[in-house]
Amino acid sequence: MYSNGYNYESFADDKKYDFPASQGDTVEILWHVDTNLMTINSAEPFILYNNSSFKGTLKLNPSFMKGDGAFYFDQSEVISKDIDFKYSMLTADTAIFNLRDVEGENLIFKSSGYFATIDFDNQQGLFKNLSNQSFIEFPFNKYISTLDEMEWDMYNDKLYLSGNISENHMALDTLDDLQLIDYKLSGPEFISINQEKDSLRFFAGRAEYDIQEYTIKVEDVRMLKIADVAIFPYNKFITIIRDGHITTLKNARIIADTANKFHHFYDAEVNVFSKSNYSATGYIDYVDRNKVHQSILMTNIGVSNGVTNASGSLPPGEIFFLSPEYFFTGDISVKVNNKNLRFTGGYQINQECLYLQESWIAFDNHIDPESIYFDISRNSKSLDSTQAIFGIAYSNSRGKFYPRVFQSLENAADIIVVDAYGRMDFDAKTSSYRVGSKERLNNNLIDDNLVELEMNRCVLRADGILDLGLTDPNFVVKAAGVIENKIIPDSTYLSSSLLLDFFFDKIALQMMTDSIRLTNNKPVDPADGMFPVFLKKMLGTEKSALMLTELALYGQIKKLPEILKHTLLFTDLNFRWDDASKSFVSIGKIGLGSVNGQPVNKYIEGYIQIAKGRAGSGINIFLRPAKEQWYFLSYKYGVLQVLSSDNEFNMYIEEMKPEKRMINPNSDDDYYEFVISTRRKSIDFLRKMEQINYLKR
Repeated sequence: MYSNGYNYESFADDKKYDFPASQGDTVEILWHVDTNLMTINSAEPFILYNNSSFKGTLKLNPSFMKGDGAFYFDQSEVISKDIDFKYSMLTADTAIFNLRDVEGENLIFKSSGYFATIDFDNQQGLFKNLSNQSFIEFPFNKYISTLDEMEWDMYNDKLYLSGNISENHMALDTLDDLQLIDYKLSGPEFISINQEKDSLRFFAGRAEYDIQEYTIKVEDVRMLKIADVAIFPYNKFITIIRDGHITTLKNARIIADTANKFHHFYDAEVNVFSKSNYSATGYIDYVDRNKVHQSILMTNIGVSNGVTNASGSLPPGEIFFLSPEYFFTGDISVKVNNKNLRFTGGYQINQECLYLQESWIAFDNHIDPESIYFDISRNSKSLDSTQAIFGIAYSNSRGKFYPRVFQSLENAADIIVVDAYGRMDFDAKTSSYRVGSKERLNNNLIDDNLVELEMNRCVLRADGILDLGLTDPNFVVKAAGVIENKIIPDSTYLSSSLLLDFFFDKIALQMMTDSIRLTNNKPVDPADGMFPVFLKKMLGTEKSALMLTELALYGQIKKLPEILKHTLLFTDLNFRWDDASKSFVSIGKIGLGSVNGQPVNKYIEGYIQIAKGRAGSGINIFLRPAKEQWYFLSYKYGVLQVLSSDNEFNMYIEEMKPEKRMINPNSDDDYYEFVISTRRKSIDFLRKMEQINYLKR
């Protein structure tokens, strides 16, 4: 039966029919008498529950009141072909559930494919998804979610979303961050639909939507994969606000990158912009070889060309250890594909032998905590742009040797006696800082200089070619060996071989050679002492090895290389610096290797003094091959004085014509001659040497 009416009304009944109150104007009614089913349509929305509306078709019989259409309640709407209206609740199958803002203009929440139950007495709505195609949309927040269930707390204006968490998902609690990165997560997700967010998505277990504030508080978020990193929110919690913006994550953890997993940031504040972009500040630990952790604040963590970089600066005055041996000050940065941090600033060695508070050496490099070394070159500078020398210097003004540990010269007129370049490392076995070539440090290739600061003794020790400051072109001095500057107490020792090249008569030299050869003095073993070091410094490892083999087989070198063909070659000398006389004074016997290129190889009693002065340097030599046999040579200011116990030697020189004893006679700069000395001069020298040695005992 069909009927039209101007007014339709039914009354609420919570006992017999369990129907809500309903009312409609201008209705069309189709009554199926056989089933007692009444189908009602209205030109205007029906009024249900006294204050809600329904737009669609009502189906009514004594057992139910159902609807096919849209039900509007407060800010919400339920759209379904199967709504079952009860006295104080309704259910809707395969429903669309929408929420609008207070003004009713903007959609703030939308769900589809859920079975809905709304309880008006308890002010609660329950929604369960019916298929994998069901989803929830937050238009204001520009996100969708596939969480399975939803509860609407009408009184507090909250929506609570939850998921049907699988056993695999619950097992995530047994995984650490590194394992979680490679774990194939599955389950409910949040997915951004803001194009600027680049389809940012993450797995979640629960969420709370604040209808008044339009915020989504998402829980059980194990991880966000952003760009090349994994971000782990503190307490697995994030908040989404308008347009899909995620509020700043506090106390988060970051692993960068997800491929190498080298770097771990913690206590991070993270701003996530999209699937491929974020910025953060946070801490990273530098772990030294002893597994001591030091935290570094990275104030700039972000993405450039798809790769995460991070940088930070140490506060001024903060003590930071690269290892127990090295301090650092400056900037620190991270490249995620390099497991080592990059340090840009200055380093300083940790020692108590010298005052080095301002000696920070500039460098910029990645540091491997297990094997720390620094590249040192002649261009190395301190942070104040002064030259960084690692070696031993001599002050002409003070008449002192002094150590340079990454310091410049005290005075531009000072000389560098010996220094080294290449690499610096710390030798734990000897507690020494060492500078030398890579080959020297790793393979002990003695060709190259080595300078080391021995911490246990506070000694700066160097071996190499030595500049003793004797620069006279007519009296050439070449030295190579070992020099030690004892910082505490201040003293300097030298062990070396010495080449002296000067103009002298060959016959006189032969007389000297023959007389020394006839003595029974202890022979010099050229393979022992300083001579092998000297050879390697002068000739290199290969050539020196051949010479040392020849010496071992034949006791002498058949043919001296040109570099060794000098007037006098002392193979084994030991010196001590005497502050009072400003000179090196020899200690012990003197190893004489050759005279004018002819082998001698004898240990001889005597003294050698290398004197240094502001006006010029000089050298004095007293050799006593036998008790009643001696030779004295003294050179300074272009004049070589000689004298011997051998009167024939003295007479020969005295009778030489002056022009045969001189070179450059008319030169003010290069004048040179050798002359006979006096017995008084040789005696005074001996007494002076004996007095110095007595005082040094």
